Amino acid sequence: MNKRFDDLIWIQKAADILNVSKTTLRSWHKKGKLVPAYVHPLTKMRFYNKEDVIKFLADSLREQQYNPVQYYTEEETKTNQGL
Repeated sequence: MNKRFDDLIWIQKAADILNVSKTTLRSWHKKGKLVPAYVHPLTKMRFYNKEDVIKFLADSLREQQYNPVQYYTEEETKTNQGL
């Protein structure tokens, strides 16, 4: 295999690593959020650089860890709003 393709993974493997669907990855590609390293010109099959996928996952987890947004149950929300 060409060295250029040695570090590439199929869309399903990338989806598994990120715990998302292939549809989500296609959507992220269209939005520019996570762009594949290579798209086959005939089949449109997406291939991702494994290091890019792992970095994206690490960045996402880091953002979640420091995200100040808190999630409340419906009852907690009513209590906090004085309802």
